[in-house]
Amino acid sequence: MLGFCGCEILKILLINPPYRESIPAAVFPSGFGYIASVLLKGGHDVSVLDINGYRYLKSEVEDKIKGANFDLFATGGLITKYKYVKWLCNLIKKYHPNKFVVVGGALATSAPELVINKMDANAIILGEGENTILELANALEKKSNLKEVNGLWFMDGKKVMKNDSRKLIKDLDSLPFPVWDLFPIENYLKTPFLTSIPAAYKSINISTVRGCPFACKFCYNVFGKRTSRTRSVDSIISEIKFLQNKYGVKAFMFCDDLFTVNKTRVFEFCNKVINQQLNILWRASSRVDTIDEEMLVIMKRSGCVGISFGLESGSQKVLESIGKGITVEQSKKAVRLMKKVGIPISSPFMIGAPVESVETIKETVNFIKEMDLFVPTIFIINPYHGSEFYDYAMKKGLIKDEERFAERCGEALDLSVNLTTMSDADLLFWRDWAVKTVIKAYRKRHPLKALALDLNKINRTFKNFGLIGTLRKVSGRIRRGEYNV
Repeated sequence: MLGFCGCEILKILLINPPYRESIPAAVFPSGFGYIASVLLKGGHDVSVLDINGYRYLKSEVEDKIKGANFDLFATGGLITKYKYVKWLCNLIKKYHPNKFVVVGGALATSAPELVINKMDANAIILGEGENTILELANALEKKSNLKEVNGLWFMDGKKVMKNDSRKLIKDLDSLPFPVWDLFPIENYLKTPFLTSIPAAYKSINISTVRGCPFACKFCYNVFGKRTSRTRSVDSIISEIKFLQNKYGVKAFMFCDDLFTVNKTRVFEFCNKVINQQLNILWRASSRVDTIDEEMLVIMKRSGCVGISFGLESGSQKVLESIGKGITVEQSKKAVRLMKKVGIPISSPFMIGAPVESVETIKETVNFIKEMDLFVPTIFIINPYHGSEFYDYAMKKGLIKDEERFAERCGEALDLSVNLTTMSDADLLFWRDWAVKTVIKAYRKRHPLKALALDLNKINRTFKNFGLIGTLRKVSGRIRRGEYNV
């Protein structure tokens, strides 16, 4: 198959679908930012339709697509946006049937057969997209053969052509910084996503690590499991300084699977932040088996105001069954260290592993109470495409229709597929019981701190949603037992 275009300069539209349609934009789409930067550096004409950033309604999106004049339309996202991205592809083809449409990101990589066969797209990109989409754009521009583009699946008539996979980018420093100016950057900067910093501070997320050296069964990582690549500390510092100087950013969220993957790198970063007097606040993700007191102390000195650990469960049986690779005792030690050093800790907890029972749920509740953690919600394991639990659910016949499951695949607050031997009603009952129990215990111990958390959360909700939206969300929290009323 030859490329569609054969034009002098390829005109490309990157389309960022809504991440969560019910909340304001908070997390900058760094993936699209990197894609845009690489394409611009390659000499292409790039524009962005940031549906998430502007919170466009579908009717507004249709108007913009209808009047769009581009050679290549590129979109993607998480598997939870399957239904929206499918609608988007159909919309583009409705008004521009002869234009090239490509879908990438975790959506395409985790469910390639589904996306290429069910969506009205010409191609999909698997894995890291920067080099693949650049080669695709070059091929379309020159009208050359797409078979030479590694990491690409494309339609040749009604036949799916599957090119060789693309090797991972070894040197992440070789990538240019994301292009922030093509996006409504102020919309992202003004919406704080860190509850541990003042709401007036401008904050943004940046990426410093790709991949994860671990392989939890509930997780799918587009950058690969059992592998991890890091940017140099100097590159990260340069990006921080740029964002400080250009946009006045004060707080940073390192959106990595595991920021503390390398202890030497963490110390180098913290020392340079301190020595160069960057005066930033920052937050990152970690694992309980990758930290120690010495590391936490210097992290705090450099401005760390929060660490997120995937503690997941207080049951050793469940931890082993989900492939977490940690022990309950390691989790307790990490929590105690965090409290000793004085860095706020947050952690998702989840239930719903195949071995889950009332007993293991109670173990998790007892762990949260013993560690005196504030846990406003407990998630339910969702067997997302590409994860080991997805394969398990398919093997057990728990997913009857793959596309219907993808269309209904939402946040992990909802029960989509029950992997346990418990009934759906029992699983939901015990999840709600667990949430109410741990919140009640925390409020009893820390009434003033709990009140401050409530007021802070309500204030942020009001800022984002106004009076009516706040009343609706607060009433929902009351129903879920987040408030003692």
